[in-house]
Amino acid sequence: GIVIAAAYFLLAIPLTAMLNDKSLLQLLWVLTPMVLVYGTTAVLGGFFTGTGRFLEQSIQLAIYSTSRLILTLLLAYFFSIAGAVVALPIAALIALSYASRAARLNTAKGDYHTKDIYSLSTKLALFSALIATFMNIDILMVKALLGNDSLTGYYTAASTIARIPYFVLTALGALLLPSVAEKLTLSGQQAQKFIQEAMRYVLIALVPGTVVLAVTAKPLVMLLYKSDYAAAAEPAAILAVGTAALTIAYLISSALNGAGKTRTTVTVAAIMLAGSIVANI
Repeated sequence: GIVIAAAYFLLAIPLTAMLNDKSLLQLLWVLTPMVLVYGTTAVLGGFFTGTGRFLEQSIQLAIYSTSRLILTLLLAYFFSIAGAVVALPIAALIALSYASRAARLNTAKGDYHTKDIYSLSTKLALFSALIATFMNIDILMVKALLGNDSLTGYYTAASTIARIPYFVLTALGALLLPSVAEKLTLSGQQAQKFIQEAMRYVLIALVPGTVVLAVTAKPLVMLLYKSDYAAAAEPAAILAVGTAALTIAYLISSALNGAGKTRTTVTVAAIMLAGSIVANI
């Protein structure tokens, strides 16, 4: 975690140079503690999910979301953008303080090998990093290639709205991974049936939700932002379709990760990222 945080801190310099916006440098540096905090919080969140303690995980997420909203509004009012940025690590730290107290780790020895756990966690971390990069590389490239803050703002608004179904439905991914792994130890057919049922319900919610989002993109943009952002409606409608495909791909990958096929998911995520970079160029 410390190594990744240090790398993030150092890479902020060439990143702001690539984006032609040195004003972002201090804001990115302020966010450096989030690398450590989010990493630890993610481990504890995974512990809650893997042990079936969904209530604690839900409370952790609720604390983070609520504190982030309150702190962002409060600090942004007094300190503008800098305050909104500072609110993120503070909110994450508050959520971490709860999670660390709620997590009562079982120190009893079990039938597992530390080497296997680290091998699996490394691949899962790489997969998560590739997906996170894939989801944000487009905005960075829009900023770097166009060099226009207004157009970047329109695209960011469109992307944020298009990702609503993704963030709602991919929460299922946290449940799929341990559930599939557990059911595979009992029966391969049982695991397959569980995945089919889960994906069926996802499609029932995702397909009509995507259609509605694409059709109502313009009034939705104007509702959540301002009428000045009406230009973001068309890209939001297009991105909604792409985000729906990403949601399905992510959930299938979660199931594959639960089945131990992490090499496959990492390879696919790397191909997706490479394709996105080429397409943006």
